[in-house]
Amino acid sequence: MADLLSIAGNSVKTNQSALAVIGNNIANADTDGYVRQELDIRENLPTRAGTVFLGTGALSSGVKRAYDSLVESSLRSSFSDLRSQAPIIDYTNRVVDLLGGENASLTPALDNFFNSFRDLGLDASSEL
Repeated sequence: MADLLSIAGNSVKTNQSALAVIGNNIANADTDGYVRQELDIRENLPTRAGTVFLGTGALSSGVKRAYDSLVESSLRSSFSDLRSQAPIIDYTNRVVDLLGGENASLTPALDNFFNSFRDLGLDASSEL
């Protein structure tokens, strides 16, 4: 009889813990950055009664973060790829800054160069 009461008591405690975790998940559902939690419930070790093993219920062994490991590893891989591309992006931005502006770039000089060839093609007798 005492074993039945201890199993029932453990069951009530485990269910109270589960309800607390559920309440916490509901309360923080709209919170940015909150990750859902799950209660980790494990079985108690059975007791031996003669030649038979009797179950002794379950206990909560802790709260853990609920996440998808495949998505987590994909996200980490993407961040790693992004970090490896950062130097290339930095150097590309430097080249764009050097060559891309209207006043401090090669664009006006190249425009003048090709316009001179166009003018020469239109008037071959010109002394450019």
